[in-house]
Amino acid sequence: MDSHAHRLTSQLFRRLLCARIWRFVAKAVFAGVITLMGAIRIDQALFRRDSEHLISIIRAFQVGSTTPAQAQQMLQRWPQVKDAKGDCSRQCWIGITLQDSFRRNADFFVRHRRLMSIYISLGGTLAEVRASMQFVNAAFRAHSIGVYVYVPPFRNAEKVWSDYTLIAAASIVPEPTRPGQQLQRTPNPLHPSYRVGPRGGCDGCLIVDVTFAPESNPQDMNRLMQFDLSCLNRWWRPCRTQADIMPAAWKQFLQDQAQR
Repeated sequence: MDSHAHRLTSQLFRRLLCARIWRFVAKAVFAGVITLMGAIRIDQALFRRDSEHLISIIRAFQVGSTTPAQAQQMLQRWPQVKDAKGDCSRQCWIGITLQDSFRRNADFFVRHRRLMSIYISLGGTLAEVRASMQFVNAAFRAHSIGVYVYVPPFRNAEKVWSDYTLIAAASIVPEPTRPGQQLQRTPNPLHPSYRVGPRGGCDGCLIVDVTFAPESNPQDMNRLMQFDLSCLNRWWRPCRTQADIMPAAWKQFLQDQAQR
């Protein structure tokens, strides 16, 4: 009887110990997931903050008056991702690329697809912002800003699973400086100083693009160069369409289409 009771006590102890171990493991896994999720969310928030700050700085550049020295000072926050080419007393370009952790480690995630799926499910995105600014005769002349966001597979309105790169772009395109050089933009008769369109020629991409002439009204520039990066931090309605990432420009495009 004593031996049977001892066996029962031993089995009960082992079960309790096993249950405690599993509870500890479950708590550790849960804590690890929460920590990883928090780190991803913080990284996304910092990336969004830096991107919005960079875009706001570039939007403040004045064609014909902002100097390369002023631009360098305004962009000194990002020395590690800044690149300058050419002689700014004649002509030069200053470029900056900002990336979130996913994009900076894209090669690793491509080799480890399951980790990529986990990263995305925990709120991560693959995104980057590219910007370049042209200076001619020591004065700001043109810029190009692009926001690139990978949209992971989802079931669209046509009930088809789809994934692609969502691109929002804005640029100032100057007039030709040499006789005989072709104009780089096609004027829109509705508003000749700027053009808004989805732009094709990119497989696996969804693009909204705004192109300005240097003489464009500053109010139009401020209105149409609104990049909404809040969708980078949303689980329930992430960036998927042109209206999500550049709402004012896409609304203008739809209005233009309706008037044609």
